[in-house]
Amino acid sequence: MKISVEISLYPLADTYLPTVDGFIKSLYNYQGLHVHTTHLSTMIVGEYALVMDVLNHEVFNTLNKTNQASFVLKILKGDATTEVNLDGYR
Repeated sequence: MKISVEISLYPLADTYLPTVDGFIKSLYNYQGLHVHTTHLSTMIVGEYALVMDVLNHEVFNTLNKTNQASFVLKILKGDATTEVNLDGYR
């Protein structure tokens, strides 16, 4: 089953950009995962098992590297970038 996950990451630190950039760059390393980034969030699209494995690994790594951070995730069945007009994600 294909899913889309919209992710917003909020590192609770003065220097937050390296954490956000590192998380987003790590997502591009996975085959079979489509990554779409805007100024406010990142959407990843792929097969359920792959997306959840990637999130498990990368969220853990990010939390392990930071003192404190908040992730906000929205999960939708299907490919939200093609099924809905989301011009910001293309």
